[in-house]
Amino acid sequence: MITSSVLNAITFKYLNGGYPNKWNTLHASRKQGGFMVIPYCQKFNKDDTVYLQFESDSNTTPVLKIYNPVLNESINGTLESSYTGSQNRYFFGFNVSLGSDYYDKIVTFSITQGIDTLTSEPIYIEDLSEYVSKGEIKRIKYTNLDRNNSNLSSYWVDWSVLDYMFFYVESVDIETADKEQNEVLEGSQSKTIIAAQNWSGINLQTGGIPDYLELKLKAASSLDYFEVNDVQYVKEGEVSVERFGNSTLVQLSLNLTEKNTIGLNVDDLGIILTDNNDMAIIAKRNTAVNGSGWQVENPEGYMLHSVFIKHAITSANDAVVNLGTTIGGDELIEDIQGSILKADYSTKWATFSRHYLKDPDNASNLYFSVSGSGVILDIIVNFDTVV
Repeated sequence: MITSSVLNAITFKYLNGGYPNKWNTLHASRKQGGFMVIPYCQKFNKDDTVYLQFESDSNTTPVLKIYNPVLNESINGTLESSYTGSQNRYFFGFNVSLGSDYYDKIVTFSITQGIDTLTSEPIYIEDLSEYVSKGEIKRIKYTNLDRNNSNLSSYWVDWSVLDYMFFYVESVDIETADKEQNEVLEGSQSKTIIAAQNWSGINLQTGGIPDYLELKLKAASSLDYFEVNDVQYVKEGEVSVERFGNSTLVQLSLNLTEKNTIGLNVDDLGIILTDNNDMAIIAKRNTAVNGSGWQVENPEGYMLHSVFIKHAITSANDAVVNLGTTIGGDELIEDIQGSILKADYSTKWATFSRHYLKDPDNASNLYFSVSGSGVILDIIVNFDTVV
């Protein structure tokens, strides 16, 4: 079964009949008695590249179809990571470019894997610069950097293989939500402030939005990294939701405190998340590398730093691993170095320190080839920033 996370920038649903509910019915078709159904299209900026990810228990490559309103293109998914065990999981990614074919049009998607099909809510592609400059629409960007060191849910997204996701929402932040905390020593004749702290904050208030977008905004603001128009915030308390008039839309309000404010809490933000994801180390992992090998992207601005390899629990025999910059290449790891004995590397990692840089200004690919009957390997690749 293929699954779309609530955090996918575009919402997908199973339209599988039965009694209608929020998960099997598109917003435009979801009637609620006497409440008015107001059509809604989630907005995206022209020429945006939107990343979508889907999880499945099948390794069959899914196909994404894009309509504007007729079928305009089909895209095969890229297997970006997989995890094997009692329940196998495969994560497929798509990069969707919203170019001139989609300007000022309503666009819909469907994704098919085997007998399963998901259908998207509609989106509308236009130049959003005027809406942004007027403060009518905000760009929401999010990721889960601290996923391995916290109890934050990843909402069935493999954040290790992507930088961030984003979407837009009609909203304003005119109401402030600044906070202050003071500790006061009370004397017999006077009071003295012995500690004080101030935080800058906003109250983000949306216009009328469907319940699927309201839930997406709630989930995104619960991640480790949540950004509104290039400022990182932390959600304070619960989100307030109310009905938008006599319609099936809702309005959302949430209090957000800035993570860091220059001149108030800090004097320098240091390393921050940007559209180029300037983290010091990017790690990519595949827990089910077999004889088919693994192609992994070396991101722009990063160099290969190190490789870790060990056998998965279900691996049957010794393996030989080669790593190169071309298919079948072995200039980075060759046969002798890449001999991964099952007896030695089932519980510990074979470690390879490989500092290699091909082109700091462009992404490139690395290719793992694996030989050995019934071999299944767990491979981690670390990339280090060069800028």
